[in-house]
Amino acid sequence: MNAATRKIFDTAVAYKQQGELQRSRDLLQDLARQNPETASILAVLGDVYWDLGQLEAAVDSFRSATLIKPFSETVSLALFHCLRKLERRDEALKEAQRYLTHSDSSDYLEMIQEMHHKWVMGDADTDKAT
Repeated sequence: MNAATRKIFDTAVAYKQQGELQRSRDLLQDLARQNPETASILAVLGDVYWDLGQLEAAVDSFRSATLIKPFSETVSLALFHCLRKLERRDEALKEAQRYLTHSDSSDYLEMIQEMHHKWVMGDADTDKAT
């Protein structure tokens, strides 16, 4: 990321931290169009979308970021949680499996065991991502 892009990115992150989510989103959307191969921009944009309640857009951003950085546990977990929140459990599990074929993750293994237990026990309605 060049210096000018970094400055705009840092401003967008500051807006997010201050709760100015629309301003942050607007800057990050522009940066993502100009830098479509920068996973950090896409990941933060996904997080802003999540905070705005725009979960489908968040999924798109997180998924794009995982294509660029397939071994980023943080981005993969963000995609996983977003898919779970949307009740797209099969897609969430596929993302977990995709990640786990390349790396270990105690977080993923624990969540998958919890999900499996809830499904087997017939308590899938309580399976809501936090």
